[in-house]
Amino acid sequence: IRSTHGPMWCSSALFRMLCTAMLCVASVTALDSDCATLWKTKLAESEHAVTVYRQRLRDSVSKPLAPKSKLDPNEPIWSCESKERVGDNRMSNAPRAPYTRHNAFGDGPKFMCGVTQLPRPCLVYNFGSNNDISFERALHNLTRCEIHTFDPTLRAAYRGREFSEFHAIGLGAVLRSSGRRGASFKTEQLLTIMKSLGHEGRRIDVLKIDCEGCEWDALRPAFEAMKAGSLSIGQLLIEVHAGKSEPQQVYDFFSSALDANLRLFSKERNHWGCDGYKCVEFSFVDKAQACRAFASTHCPREVNSGTALNELCGEGPAWRSPSLSPLTSRGQ
Repeated sequence: IRSTHGPMWCSSALFRMLCTAMLCVASVTALDSDCATLWKTKLAESEHAVTVYRQRLRDSVSKPLAPKSKLDPNEPIWSCESKERVGDNRMSNAPRAPYTRHNAFGDGPKFMCGVTQLPRPCLVYNFGSNNDISFERALHNLTRCEIHTFDPTLRAAYRGREFSEFHAIGLGAVLRSSGRRGASFKTEQLLTIMKSLGHEGRRIDVLKIDCEGCEWDALRPAFEAMKAGSLSIGQLLIEVHAGKSEPQQVYDFFSSALDANLRLFSKERNHWGCDGYKCVEFSFVDKAQACRAFASTHCPREVNSGTALNELCGEGPAWRSPSLSPLTSRGQ
């Protein structure tokens, strides 16, 4: 089947089709290889950042910083490809108000990594509400995750039951005073709460915490469980209150987050009521979710294949990675 238009093996219409297909396969293979190389390079660079960060944390204990600088050493050490501020402005905080994506400003929204790349089904725990339901409403519209909101201090009925299941309990270990007319409320450890809700052994894809200082003690058991491999958290979105915290306390918290295989990817100073330095919003991500966000922008084939995602994200000593399922985007 010879032709004057090219070699014999590509001269007929059929063989031209086969030739094109072979070129496409070769192109996809090359793309996959590039994707894996980019991911491994990103992990390696992150580990160097972790090494430098750990030393910076140690220095902050041996050479204590001024009160305004307590949280300064804690800067993002991971770059998320699809970082997004999730929530809504307070002017549209009513349950029935129409949701508008990319309209998150003010005090309440949180930075997330790959919000539309969360696995399905997904589980969200939100500690601290003050009846601001903007985060729950946004996440419900974007993901349809199972959301649970916890706050034992609310005086009025919770307004977000359309988006989240409410529980009048706090995060901690013992009964503590709320500071409101001597009232007390019940707090429990995270693993105890998970067991009581039938979530024992499940992965929490998003853990959001704003508990006015409880984080220093309440998260210690959770970090230990994550380090031991008995608890998995995809993202930790937390407001840290510097207050009267000691340098060793700050060191223990952030170094424990590292040991729990979480990487800091966002830092936002809260200037709405904390003088710009007393309260800081931090967002952490684990390897599995970081890889989902990476794949969504760099690896088209892996995005639709759970096996390919595991091949991409399951290697390397940087982070542990749970089993991954294919991505399904919502809220586009």
